[in-house]
Amino acid sequence: MDSKSRNIDIDFLKCIGITCIVLAHVSPPVELFQLRNFDVPLMVIISGLSYAAFSSARYISYRRYVFDRFVRLVVPTWILLIIMYSSGILSFSLFNVFCSFTLIGCAGMALWIIRILFIGAILSPLLYSLNAKAGKEIYFYSILFVAYLFYSMLLLVPDPANRYIDKMYDVFILYNIPYLLIYLYGIRFAHFSRGTLKIHCAIALICFAGFGIYFYLQTGTFIPTQFFKYPPRIYWISYAVFAALAIYLLATSEKYRLEKLKYNAMIRFIGSSTLWIYLWHWLFLKIWQKRTGGEAHFLITFLFVFSASLIVVYIQRKALHFLSERYVRRKEWRAYLKRVFTG
Repeated sequence: MDSKSRNIDIDFLKCIGITCIVLAHVSPPVELFQLRNFDVPLMVIISGLSYAAFSSARYISYRRYVFDRFVRLVVPTWILLIIMYSSGILSFSLFNVFCSFTLIGCAGMALWIIRILFIGAILSPLLYSLNAKAGKEIYFYSILFVAYLFYSMLLLVPDPANRYIDKMYDVFILYNIPYLLIYLYGIRFAHFSRGTLKIHCAIALICFAGFGIYFYLQTGTFIPTQFFKYPPRIYWISYAVFAALAIYLLATSEKYRLEKLKYNAMIRFIGSSTLWIYLWHWLFLKIWQKRTGGEAHFLITFLFVFSASLIVVYIQRKALHFLSERYVRRKEWRAYLKRVFTG
């Protein structure tokens, strides 16, 4: 895959990921909610893949790399939070402000996604080195297996008695391990052949189907994987990996790659703006829910929220280009503004 087609493939997958994430927050039917329950792992895989392909050789200084990730991921989130608190969309309290600005959590907003991506980003050089040292695929698979086995043992440990310690343990340790393994898989991703990815996809499908059948025999009904998402467990992970790989294999096939070229500009715009689309959709979702009382059909809500987010991001990028070119003389400041307000 050449660099040009690879970029459009990554942007296309980002389009699917951000669309599914926004869809999850507009209360779709249970069946549709289940189908899209692969979105965050897909974005994490893409993050690992992107780091290995584009970022791993770009930074000499780790401090500079972490600062860049902070500017790209955390600062935009803080800007949105300031807007939402100052406008009264989010209820103000010191506790809420602390939890949201530290990415521990925020009522009604899934800031944990930003936290996962940021932690994955700052640990990516370590994960990249681990992948390189693994060498052969059998060693890489062994690392994943042993790490997940360790994680499974942690799940059996009783929760700390102190609820604050319990919360910190969940947020910064327990919930991050499986996503870091998915990120590591993303870093390795480009080294896998399509045949190998098909095998991975089949194994994940068999694992998901096996657990699904087992739960069905136990309960007499299909158990959604969502019930095994917090913290992530193998039933949810296996479905997410299966769906993400199936979509990747389909999206990067020759037939659909040619089809994507028809929508090249839109795909590149959305794919390069996923963070701000994600952030703005929370603001428009809150406004819409307040106006409609949450009674609007999910498709109408989705179309409004997603369209409004796209329009604002488009205006934001155009305004940034115009204002920075006219009023910001220093190139490094223009670069920082671009990192903050695009992406």
